[in-house]
Amino acid sequence: MRVDTTADSTAGKRTLKMKSMHKKLGIAMLVISAGAISLFAAKPSAAAGKAVYASKCEGCHAATGKGQSFMANSDLTAPAAKKKSNAALAAIIRKGAPPMPSFSSLSASEIHNLVAYVRELQHQK
Repeated sequence: MRVDTTADSTAGKRTLKMKSMHKKLGIAMLVISAGAISLFAAKPSAAAGKAVYASKCEGCHAATGKGQSFMANSDLTAPAAKKKSNAALAAIIRKGAPPMPSFSSLSASEIHNLVAYVRELQHQK
């Protein structure tokens, strides 16, 4: 009596191919993840932040960042605002701070760019 081992041999080859594919897929995912991390680690763009500022912030904070007369505590160039860390400014933008609304609809990249632009406003004379 002869046992047919071709089915076992074929299944073994398929298993090895699957393992190889899984390994390649894992490596590809690592490469993609590394690219995504470097994208978010990129230096914020104040120029891109200026466009967001013009559409979302200028109405209350004015083009100069000094604020509108009708809005209390809206001067982004004031010493108190300058002392805040970038993370603190980003959190205020994301969560809001009465009377300022939340801008949670902005992406993390847009918020970082916006903070970079606010820092530029703070250094202008």
